[in-house]
Amino acid sequence: MGFIFLIKRLFLFSFLAWLHLTVSADDSINTYKGDVVQIHSYKVLVDETDSLKIEDVVNRRFETTTNLSEALSRGTVWIRLYLHNLSGSDSLFLELRNPLLEEVGFFEYMNNQISNVQITGTRYPFYQRSYELPNFLYRLHLAQGQTSTVFIRVESVSQGHLPIYIGSEKLIIDKSFNNFLFIGLYCGVIFIMIFYNLFLYFSIKDVSYLYYIFYIFSVG
Repeated sequence: MGFIFLIKRLFLFSFLAWLHLTVSADDSINTYKGDVVQIHSYKVLVDETDSLKIEDVVNRRFETTTNLSEALSRGTVWIRLYLHNLSGSDSLFLELRNPLLEEVGFFEYMNNQISNVQITGTRYPFYQRSYELPNFLYRLHLAQGQTSTVFIRVESVSQGHLPIYIGSEKLIIDKSFNNFLFIGLYCGVIFIMIFYNLFLYFSIKDVSYLYYIFYIFSVG
């Protein structure tokens, strides 16, 4: 009878332990294995007073959200992510794809210590960036097999999406250059079409070309 009771107690203990792990999995670790991937698992703290420092937030309660834009409208946003490097690279980057943010702070938290602090944003001179790209890049100090906590502080009056990507240095930079090359080519084609139709309007004096210019400008 005592043996059966012990088995029941062990089963109950195991079940509770599993339940605890399942509930805490909310803060799941983002495991990186390769390529450039978007991070979807994170939690957020909204600082409506715009006064909290990194030392104030490391032990604060963070909440799950699916609308970072709405959170940003209420104040400074702190984002917490857990990262685990299972790739073959020690040179990993985070990329925050919104070039309009006024101030972005990146902080790594490992072994109860804050390190690798980087402050950037549109309110700072562009030439101070390590890479002259519109989006914000952050080099992680995350060796193969290591796990780290990263905090991102975002302060901006302009709302918008805050997509966060992780990848190796080469992949992130190559993809960024390719994206902005495509945007540059697209804008070039739009301007050529506008100037071409403007030339036709002044040559033929047909007002329909003027309407077409307005249409290209609005759609482009």
